[in-house]
Amino acid sequence: MIRNHKKTVIAISLISIIALTFGFFHQFEVDYSDYKKIKPVGGEGFYPDGYSVFHTEKEFLQSATYLYDGKDITHVMNMDFSKYSYVMVQGAKIKRMYFSIKSTLFDDKSPDWAKARRFGKLCLFIEYQTPDNYMYIYQISKNTFLRGFGGD
Repeated sequence: MIRNHKKTVIAISLISIIALTFGFFHQFEVDYSDYKKIKPVGGEGFYPDGYSVFHTEKEFLQSATYLYDGKDITHVMNMDFSKYSYVMVQGAKIKRMYFSIKSTLFDDKSPDWAKARRFGKLCLFIEYQTPDNYMYIYQISKNTFLRGFGGD
């Protein structure tokens, strides 16, 4: 009887370790809608990691992104913050968006005071296509646990 109990505990422990390891290292893909493209007013250029994530209209309206490009953004896109979050990317289309626990803990380039983990959030990471100096707006499913670099 004790032998069977020991085997069960070992099996459960191994399965738990494998599941935790997978959850730690796995890069979870973030699905996004078709983009909207605008020519930024405030300047041109490709800014790697210069993207912002907005979960509420208030965040968006109080941002530098809105200050410089808000009229153009609202002209091309009707934003619905009740269902979606929005990612504003500076200078290039994206290939992929993802997040992981490992990347949040070790790859977040934000200053220490603005790291996503300090706020109980996961850092969103983006891989880019060829830079072209346009701003791109992506709609993602509402996920208030995601945060961009530098606290956006």
